[in-house]
Order: sequence, then structure tokens, then C-alpha cells
Amino acid sequence: LVKSLFYQVNMGQGLLASADRRIDVSELVRQLEPHLPKHKATAARIAEECCSHLTTRSQSLAEKLLKRLDTNADGIVSEEEFLKGALHAFAIEVENIALSVGVQSLLSDESFADDFHTAMGSVLGLGNES
Repeated sequence: LVKSLFYQVNMGQGLLASADRRIDVSELVRQLEPHLPKHKATAARIAEECCSHLTTRSQSLAEKLLKRLDTNADGIVSEEEFLKGALHAFAIEVENIALSVGVQSLLSDESFADDFHTAMGSVLGLGNES
């Protein structure tokens, strides 16, 4: 879950022109890494909540996955259709939703948010003026 947060920051930086990039994600990870062990239980709890949430939505997720995987709209997902589209379909319908909710929950945790924002401020050079 925490790695997903770094991935999202890195992906956002990748959308910018290189001259406009302000965050060195590897430095952010280096700064935050010593603090991560104390957030392990929080990340595990949030991941479990995401899984529970997804389970309660299993019917709607199944319907969405069927629509994505059944490329010829015959109501049946063939092995070929599954192998061709499963990774993409699961990423869109399950992983992206779970991670976006999970990352927001993680950043809503006061202790993690403090550590994350302190590391981010350091990487951005904020608060380093004498």
C-alpha cells in the first residue's frame, strides 16, 4: 500500500516535463523509509478494509469485469478473451479503485501523514532555510 503511494507520486511526476519535475521519489523513499515500520499495522488495517469493501461490492465488480472481458459481447468470457484482457480489467476495476481508496486512507492517518509530509517537505527543500 505504501509502495503504491510512491508509485502514484512517481507516475504524476512522469506526466510532467522533466524541467517541471520537483519531487525526487527515490529521495522521498529514502527519507520516509526509516519511519515505515511504525506504520505497518496501519497499512495492514487499511488494506484489510479495502478488501472488505471490495468483497461487499463483488456483484457489481463481477458485472464490470464481465463487460470488460467479454469483448465479443456474447455473454461468455472465452479463455482467449480472459488471457487477453484479465490483467487490464483487474487493474482498472479492482486494483486502481482499491489503491486510490487505500492511499487516501493512509494519508488520512495523522501519524503517517505527518511523516509523509515531513519527508515530502524535505525533498522539496521546504523548511531548510536558515
